[in-house]
Order: sequence, then structure tokens, then C-alpha cells
Amino acid sequence: MTYGQALIWAIRLLKKTSHSPELDAELILSSTDECSRATLLTRVNNQLNFWKFIKFKKYIYQRLSGYPVAYITGKKEFYGREFFVNTHTLIPRPETEILVEEAILLINSNKEIKKLIDVGTGSGCIAISLACKLPQIKILATDISKSALRIAHQNAIRFGVDNKIVLRHGNLLEPIMEQLQPNSVIIANLPYLKTEEINESLKYEPTQALDGGFDGMKFYKALLSQIKKPLPKLKPLFILLEVHPPTILLLKSLISKYLPSNQTEIIADLSGKQRLLKIGLN
Repeated sequence: MTYGQALIWAIRLLKKTSHSPELDAELILSSTDECSRATLLTRVNNQLNFWKFIKFKKYIYQRLSGYPVAYITGKKEFYGREFFVNTHTLIPRPETEILVEEAILLINSNKEIKKLIDVGTGSGCIAISLACKLPQIKILATDISKSALRIAHQNAIRFGVDNKIVLRHGNLLEPIMEQLQPNSVIIANLPYLKTEEINESLKYEPTQALDGGFDGMKFYKALLSQIKKPLPKLKPLFILLEVHPPTILLLKSLISKYLPSNQTEIIADLSGKQRLLKIGLN
């Protein structure tokens, strides 16, 4: 069997369940063959090793069951870089890139900012993307999952920024409360789905990285409460939160309750959905 024949076989099967069967098949086969997609497409007429086909076949059947491509390949692209991921980390989404973009704009326009905190870092994709773009900024990143932090550390090494990011294990800001200071940026993409919204399509991703409680606000309430206590000593402070469009008004109400006298801006993602809350506290 050639590479091309293997792809045709896989695509025919994946059309039953996948919205992107061609892409899925190419990503899985290139990972199986340990080559890039570009290289893979130059081999379509070459013979595929029998044992590689057996491995590829196994992965295709995993994909048919709904198992995410990112977990099959162990990699996911985010902001132009390919990050290691596994079942202990949320799969990075393209809409989250807006957090990186806004942080870069904010920091480049405010030279007083010296520190950035990524709360709930997961695979480390946000913190690492920013460390690569903003070498002058000190970055702290936290996560409640030690397994996720191990992946974040591997990714930091992969991109040569392990000496620029301090990873800490703990609940939200708790492990770094003593290191908070004025002119900092807090970034958070926390679990924000309502428990009832976690459906079959998300069953393979870590529930603790998705479930925001009955109203989706469980972790944002906790984060805002942590920020409120030392707030007078932290101003000026900037906060960037990824939001769930259906609950954005509820989150805005919570912010007004915990952080009065704030300046809040809602920013839409490329699809036009309200995706980011930008908060300034002076």
C-alpha cells in the first residue's frame, strides 16, 4: 500500500465522523511517519511500511471513536508554534490566540509593565508564546495540575524559554500571591463552561480544565476574590480574561462586584464572538 492509498482509505472512513477528514488523515499519518505534512505529500506514491500502516490504522480507528487528533499525535499548533499536549492538558484553541495578541499590544504600549502572570497555564501555550515575543517581561505561570505543569515545562524547553518562565503548582494565584506587584498583567483562560454544557464531544479532555460549575463562574469568582484582597497594593493592574460569550454579562457583573472602579473593554475574536474581557485598574 502506498502513502496515497493509505490516505484515501483513512479519509473515506473519517468522512463518517470528522468535519476535516483530509486534514485529520494527513496529520495522523505524518505523525506516524515522523515527518511534516509537506514531506508526507511528496511520498504519496511511495510504499508505506507495513508496521507503520498497522500503527496508522490503529490511530484512525481511535479518531473514528472521537478521540482528538491532538491527543493522537501529541501535538497542537498554537500561535504559529507546535506544542506538546496530552490528556492532562486542554487542547489549545485558535480563539485563545486573542489573549496573546492583546497582551502583546498592551505591554508594547505600556513600558511600565514588567511582569505577566498566566493563571491556569495548562500546556503553557500562552505563557510560552508571550515569552518568545516579549523577552523583556518576567513571566509566572500556575496550574493546579502537576501533570499539566510537566507538559508546560517540556514545551518551555522545546522553545528555549524555560529560563524565562517560572512555573508554580497551586490554585490560581495562591502559589505566587507574595510576588504580585503593581504594573503587572494577569492573564487567565479558566474553565468557563457550565457543567451541563460539557457534552460527548469533550469527553476526552480533562474535565477540571473545562467545568466552571453550574453557572460557569466558579473559577472566575475564586480568581477575582484572590485579586480583591491585596488590590490597593497592586494598582495599576491589568487583567485579560478569555470569556464564554453566553456568560459574559454575568462575568462583567462579578467584576463590578469584586473590582469596582474598573475600566472594562470587550474584545471580539475573528469569528465576531465576544471572547475577551480587558480590565484596567488604576
